[in-house]
Amino acid sequence: MSMRSVKKYITGVILTGLLLPQVAWAQEPNFSMYHYTPFFTNPASVGMVEDVRLSLNYRNQAVELGENFRTSSLSGFFPLAVGNHRLVLSASFLNDQLSDFVTTNGGLLNVAYAINLSPRSALSLGLQGGFFRRDVEGDFTTDDQFVDGAFDPNAVSGDAVLNRSANYPTLSGGLHYTLKDEQGRPLAFLGGALYNALQPDISLTEQEDELPLSLRTTAGYRVYQGMKFSIMPTMRWVGQTGNNFVNIGSRFGYELPNTANGTQHVELGVWYNTNELGVFSLAYERSNLLVAASFDVPLGDELNTGQGGIFELALSLRLKSKKD
Repeated sequence: MSMRSVKKYITGVILTGLLLPQVAWAQEPNFSMYHYTPFFTNPASVGMVEDVRLSLNYRNQAVELGENFRTSSLSGFFPLAVGNHRLVLSASFLNDQLSDFVTTNGGLLNVAYAINLSPRSALSLGLQGGFFRRDVEGDFTTDDQFVDGAFDPNAVSGDAVLNRSANYPTLSGGLHYTLKDEQGRPLAFLGGALYNALQPDISLTEQEDELPLSLRTTAGYRVYQGMKFSIMPTMRWVGQTGNNFVNIGSRFGYELPNTANGTQHVELGVWYNTNELGVFSLAYERSNLLVAASFDVPLGDELNTGQGGIFELALSLRLKSKKD
């Protein structure tokens, strides 16, 4: 049996095990730079988008055996003025790949309505629905291909999850409150969301496997604002069966000299994830562009032996200003 076959065998066993009906592995996409992924953080936070924007998010998580878990999303936002308030219509396409073995594709539609409580504060309500397809395919070596203790490459694998698919809908909603300072800069925010209200069956076998409810809370408060430098501690709590965790840390901003395109600044983010990860991010933002990247470093011994780092990239382009 060649080393390539050994690797394919081990990979097939591991990934098949992950796909068995275990709620712990039925997770939604989890982006470390959650403040740049409103679709997967809180449907109501979409209501705070003031300009027509197009955003791209990418996440790559390296695991043992040289495999990668990759998640990509492309999102568009279109705000409309409704009197003194704002209605934001948005859509997102998601591609999630568990190595080359499992692929999930789907689309999300989001409607958020932001009510201006005062010139500096707003409360947004958001509702989000989606439809996804989960496919398992690929040429993998499994237990069925060992006959009388010897590997038979011609034996057909009969594992239940191989070459199967599942279609399922999702429904989520939330509330998000934000407060700005006299210059219109974010001062504080607080939000909560409920994901997977339908608890759809995503099983790839005859046994039921429901995507569990997920509760998510985010909060932040700017504790310091100088002429150039600012500090805003933030937190996120995610509660879902099999995986409850907290991100806690801070965003450190620095204002750069103004350009012909307006203001610009850079931001360093540092967080601790209770799943034993350290998260570090760096972002550059001006009025019509945002570019950000982050890297998650495993801090626990178990994670260090099972996975490498996690890389993320966020890109957002303003296509039309609310003033245009």
